[in-house]
Amino acid sequence: MSLSWILPADAAPDRLDRALAEAWGASRGAARRAIDAGGVYVDGTRCRSASRSVGPGARLEVEPDAEEAAARGKEQIAASPPVLVYRDRHVVLVDKPPGVPVSATRQTVHGSVEGWIKDQGFAYVALHHRLDREAQGLLVVAVHKAANQGLARAFQDRRARRTYRAVLLGRLEGQGIWEHDQVQRAGRRVAAPPGRGGQSMRSRWMALRPWGEDTLVRVELDTGRTHQIRLQAAAVGHPVVGDRLYGGAEAGGLRLQAARLELKHPVTGKPLVCDLPIPPSWGGHDEPPQDVAPDPGDQGGAAEEGAEG
Repeated sequence: MSLSWILPADAAPDRLDRALAEAWGASRGAARRAIDAGGVYVDGTRCRSASRSVGPGARLEVEPDAEEAAARGKEQIAASPPVLVYRDRHVVLVDKPPGVPVSATRQTVHGSVEGWIKDQGFAYVALHHRLDREAQGLLVVAVHKAANQGLARAFQDRRARRTYRAVLLGRLEGQGIWEHDQVQRAGRRVAAPPGRGGQSMRSRWMALRPWGEDTLVRVELDTGRTHQIRLQAAAVGHPVVGDRLYGGAEAGGLRLQAARLELKHPVTGKPLVCDLPIPPSWGGHDEPPQDVAPDPGDQGGAAEEGAEG
């Protein structure tokens, strides 16, 4: 839980690190480390400048565990870094590992995919879609302002086609459509029958093959709600394996992967398509990425990435 203070009316203007240390009752070094971690806010906005001047009436907030969160984030991303699977001067495609957040958290700016991309030398980074922290797979990210409009439209108009791979608890056969409303109950997201007044969720699924005692499935989203696949799979009695939040608790992590991404390049208009193989960490049932080929007649197959250099 964050701590906050409003500097008194008679406070003299001072550097942020000194003012924070005094209000917090901590050392100046601790204040600086919290600022560097990204866990300090001035008037509601993250501030990473220890020398910024703050004065009477300024509201200071600190996340007490910011330093520890930064250390964990750095360790996690060093142990399991993202992979650049495609890059040009406008966009990059990244394979996000599980356990790594897409963007900065409330506690820290360290250890995110967004920060990692900046560390690769890209001065500009803009996100247009996300993945759950526990999930893994493909993200397309703008690294030039010229790509923003095209990417924004692709996701807003559902022209960017994302195909997910998941292992669901128990046995499923065939294919079908999941339709639910996402509602809040006791502060938690729940998938309810349609018509309950929440946000509509619609997913198309296909059972690919048995996966031990469970089932490997392909899922495409017609809507894009937070935790959509996880909520809907749990609602039909087959939660995603490894989903400790929605009933699929099992060691080894969440078996959910953004496995295929298809869109037109936001600047050149050329097809940009990428497939990922099944993660080796899911255990010895590996199959080629054609598991996610969407529909009969779809060309699928290898990435067609254009001639961007």
